Amino acid sequence: MRMSEAGDKNLRSTYYGQNDDSEAVGRFARFQSARVTHIEAVQRHSEEAEEKLSYISECKSEHERKKLGSYYTPTDVADFFWRELFAQNNVLDEEDALSFLRKHHFVEPAAGAGALIFALFKRFLTLGVAAEQLAEIELSIVDVNTSALAFIEKQLEVLAGAWDVSFSRVRLVRDDFLSADLSSGFKPYFFFGNPPFVANEKGRSPWKNIYADFLEKALTHVGREGGVHFIVPLSVAFSRDYSALRTMITDTRGTVCLSNFDNIPDTLFKSGKPSHTNTNKANSQRCTILTVLPGKPRKLLATPLLRWSKKDRADLLSRSPEYVDVSDYSFDRQFPRPESQAVMDYLDLAAGSPTLGSIVSKNGKYKLFVAGVARNYVSLREGPANGVHGLGFENEDDFLLGLGVLSSDLFLSYWLSIGDGFHLTKGNIFNFPLHDTLLRECQRNAPALRLTWKARQRFQKGKLNSGRMTKSFDLRDAVPSLVGP
Repeated sequence: MRMSEAGDKNLRSTYYGQNDDSEAVGRFARFQSARVTHIEAVQRHSEEAEEKLSYISECKSEHERKKLGSYYTPTDVADFFWRELFAQNNVLDEEDALSFLRKHHFVEPAAGAGALIFALFKRFLTLGVAAEQLAEIELSIVDVNTSALAFIEKQLEVLAGAWDVSFSRVRLVRDDFLSADLSSGFKPYFFFGNPPFVANEKGRSPWKNIYADFLEKALTHVGREGGVHFIVPLSVAFSRDYSALRTMITDTRGTVCLSNFDNIPDTLFKSGKPSHTNTNKANSQRCTILTVLPGKPRKLLATPLLRWSKKDRADLLSRSPEYVDVSDYSFDRQFPRPESQAVMDYLDLAAGSPTLGSIVSKNGKYKLFVAGVARNYVSLREGPANGVHGLGFENEDDFLLGLGVLSSDLFLSYWLSIGDGFHLTKGNIFNFPLHDTLLRECQRNAPALRLTWKARQRFQKGKLNSGRMTKSFDLRDAVPSLVGP
């Protein structure tokens, strides 16, 4: 896309041909600061436009918007998105940034209002890349929404005019990324974006959700020198529906990073259901920012399932989360969300041990009732109910073992690491491994746990659900820790 050149004619001459003295450096720094300010203004405009863009042109209605999965990326998330990528890719200064820019052909497959594009520009400028150098970027911007592309084009014209540059290697492509031609070019592709999160029609694709089609196409074309950096649903990490997709990701034989985000109490997307009658109009989607760097050392790095309150949002998105190296994880075919290194170590230690399911008996007379959903603790119930797992045990010793395990911090950490963050399935329960050291610790705790269970009313909690009071028992503070120091 070629832009007319206009604006401050002195910007280019100010940078090139100057002596490297403090005055020139200071002048360049001021120009860079002004350019970052331009970008931030465009980012604000982009974020303000997102709701309108969700409903104009091809969408026009809530139903159509949902069909297209039109959810646009907040500025703070877009800035975090690139800070993390640059850190993971060791792009730390101006020289690194310019090399990264010139090495790749960047592709945004579902551009929306351009939040991730302008955040990328901002990151380059922040690291010292000059506007003239930034204008060299090879970038294909793809979207099905004509109005979205027109909006981005206008913002690029504004920047080109202000900086006296031409984004001559930027292409605006009104097309479906899944059918768009990706003929091999001279540079490796770097795919980035927030693809649509929308269910596929039956028989349309081997994947249940269209985001997986976007990711598969990107992985197919990434090569050994390119990269993929997407915001996708958390299901990419654990769902059996995407087991083959995870294999494709690991088959790139590079570095894979996953930063994982819960949806309560706050959520990444601040908007997304503007016409919904619920008080919470956010797109309450658990998300993963997935990075695949085929040319890097073979590693799998993942964060816990991150949770934060609204007041902590700015802090969360201004710093890098802690990653755990799960390259050797083999408990199941997931990408875990490791709550701690301790629980990963336990699963490794307990490989091949009997499981909790081995002591559960369908006809056992000692009954334990466990809610099928969880958040901050495993909810034990007094009796059977809809959505409650009834577990039987043949004897009291097995009952107390099951009670001790399910009430423990170790089991909660395990579930947070391998569960979906909400549903506590029978599979989650039955597959928990019982290593000898854990068995001995639970046997030692059994007498005290028997007394705790008899006095369980002291640990009762109540919650109103659809006008009905649900009572549960939270024994976290009453049982000893099973997580090592």
